[in-house]
Parts: sequence; structure tokens; C-alpha cells
Amino acid sequence: MICPDLPGFGRTAPHPTHLPSYSFKSVATATAQLAAQLGADKIILGGHDWGCAVVYRVALWYPELVSHLFTVCVPYYPPTSVWTTLEERVKKMPSTKYMLDNASDVVEKAIDSPEKIKQFLSGIYGGKNEDGSKDRVWVATKGYDFSALNKVGPSPWIGEVEVEYYVQEYARQGMGPSCELPHLHKNHIYLLEVLLMQTIVNWYRTWHVNYTDELALEPGKRNYTLQPPVLMITATHDDAVLPAFAKRMGENVKHLTLREVPTSHWALWQGAGEVNGIIKEWIEKVVFGKVKNLGVPEGYIASKL
Repeated sequence: MICPDLPGFGRTAPHPTHLPSYSFKSVATATAQLAAQLGADKIILGGHDWGCAVVYRVALWYPELVSHLFTVCVPYYPPTSVWTTLEERVKKMPSTKYMLDNASDVVEKAIDSPEKIKQFLSGIYGGKNEDGSKDRVWVATKGYDFSALNKVGPSPWIGEVEVEYYVQEYARQGMGPSCELPHLHKNHIYLLEVLLMQTIVNWYRTWHVNYTDELALEPGKRNYTLQPPVLMITATHDDAVLPAFAKRMGENVKHLTLREVPTSHWALWQGAGEVNGIIKEWIEKVVFGKVKNLGVPEGYIASKL
């Protein structure tokens, strides 16, 4: 099992203002190159949140490489020839309004220290206010309230050691007013102004880059049905990516297994046992077995916990 960081997270060092470094095409190519280095001619990909969007696109850009996909929370949306802005997307899906804050500069301006990163993550990961007030750092339909940072208590889902690790890894991407980052050209080091959180929120600034890339994916072809078998796990209490978003996913996936767990968006922590059990069952039946042996027609298999 290989678990690479997405650009902008962990030990990666993408250029902080070069948005194509964060595009689905770029990450798909990097994934294919990693597979080649490992000598893997077929791979199974899994992802959560942005990882979902990435693995779907790897299957589109490199269909011969991907045998199966499993994703948690975020459904597959096929490429389109019609450009829509992020603002237009949010109007259609109001539960994603927080994305407007991420795409702007408010997050990187407000989260300017490791302590604030810790408060920020604790608030997003279910931490309640220690003074009993109902102010929330993050509300999917509204965005962020940074005045609540100093009130938020620890996350009920992840421990202190894990939180501190995340803080260190997030802070690694920005170390004050200037830090050294490797430039795209080998043997050159440039001093760049990198704000904390900047590379992470860049993912919300790539809509047009991805749109432009995907116009050239298969010229003249508008059928972007995913061919590999896909396991999609939705989360009942996801405030941002509603389970209803996956309702029509079977129209664009040849073999879809749809499951649901009673958690928030952070299903991998809140429902780790259930999620792992679903993935295990799917691997045994679909990956190591054959879809036709499950006694279902082409399309999708749907059930709910």
C-alpha cells in the first residue's frame, strides 16, 4: 500500500503560486510515474475528499493503469465542455459555500501561526467551544468564523498526538514571510513568500486549470463513463458533500457499488471500522472476485448501512 501526499501537503514542495502543479492532470501524471517506478502496471486507487477527485481523474487520464477505485464522500463528476465559475457551482450546491473562502485569501491571512493551525483543525474536526457558546469555526453553508478560534476545544475524533503531527505537517508548507523552496528548475533555490495554508487552499483555485486541461482529454468525445469498478461510500451527516450528490453517479460509472455510513464528512475517523469493513467486503467480492458473479446487472449495486 502506497499513501502519497497530495501537492501542498506533507513533505511535498510545489511552487506556491504555480496552480498547474495542483491540477488533476499533474497529479494523475505523477501517480502514473510513481506506479512506473514501482513496476506496477495495474493499480487500485482510493481517496477521500480531494483524493476522490484525483483518483477519478487518474482513471480518465490513464485508463489502462487503473483496475479499481474506492472513494469516500465525494462523488464522480465527469468533465464538461461548459465552463462554470466556482460562484456558479456554489449557487447550485449551497452546502459548498465554504469553498469561496478557501479560494480567496482569507484562510491564509487568518491562519498565520502553528497555534492557529491547531485551533483551525480542531474546529473543523468537531471540536466544541470550551465556553459553551455555539459559534463554529467552520459552517459549510456559510464559511469560516475566525473569531471562534480561541474558543474551540480539542477534536473528539483524533488525539493530541495526531493533531500535533498535522500541525507540524501543515506548518511545513509555510514558515513565515519567506522560506526556501525548490524551484521547478533543478539546482535553483529561490526565496519566496509563502503563507501558512497557501499551498493547501490552492486546490480550490484550480477550477479553470482543470477545465482547460480536460478540454483536451478526448477531443470530440463526451462520454466520460468510468470503466473500472468503483466503490463509493457516502456519509449520512456530511454537511458539505451531501449523500444526495451521488444519487446519479451510476449514470457515469459502469460498475458502481454505493454504500453509506452514519458519520460526518470525516468518515475515516468517525466510522473507521465501518468504512474499512465495507472496503474489505468490496475487495473480496469485486476485486478478487468478478462483478458478474455477484448476480447483478451492469450499472450499480446500492445498499445502505
